[in-house]
Amino acid sequence: MLISDSSARRYADGAAVWLECPIDSASAPDSYATAMSLINPLAAGAPLRRGERMRNRAALSSRARGGRARTRR
Repeated sequence: MLISDSSARRYADGAAVWLECPIDSASAPDSYATAMSLINPLAAGAPLRRGERMRNRAALSSRARGGRARTRR
């Protein structure tokens, strides 16, 4: 999966999926806003799609870092 602005178009053929995130601002922090807004729900949804084993791994990882993640049943 390739997530980028149009500058990475030349790499799109090598990716199974290319999600283009346009940049509407010239400032560096704003250039990442669209891509990060897209990545957040993808990353959050991955454990739900991968099943209980993945949810358990995510919970263990969170607890190891001091978080309080719960697994869904």
